[in-house]
Amino acid sequence: MQTRQESLVHSKAELVLRNNIKRFGKTYEFKRPVRNEFNEPTSQETTIPIKGLYHEENSYIQISLQDGGRIQSKKVPMIMYDLNDVTGLTPQNEDTIVINKSKFKVSGTVNIGELETFQDISLELITNV
Repeated sequence: MQTRQESLVHSKAELVLRNNIKRFGKTYEFKRPVRNEFNEPTSQETTIPIKGLYHEENSYIQISLQDGGRIQSKKVPMIMYDLNDVTGLTPQNEDTIVINKSKFKVSGTVNIGELETFQDISLELITNV
């Protein structure tokens, strides 16, 4: 159970994040193909607008060699948004988005802290447009 101090710190952090998303966030448009009665994608697309903050996370990949190992880091682009600001659809795996002439697909979403307040969308580069 959270103490009163932990609850206040959590509330303050939540308020700071919410204000930063409103102040510095950008509206991103995710695209999802409309599906027909056979659940096949059609040429039509649904647009899902989400206001969020773009950020990158380091992901570490270990490459094993015969006598040793090497660890490389790789940047993973992400968008954090406030679940309370969403009134319609939310991004799902395989939705696409274009950011700075690069096309990405959604590779996963994470409910931050399992608190149902903020969500992180992981992106995977498809092509440079």
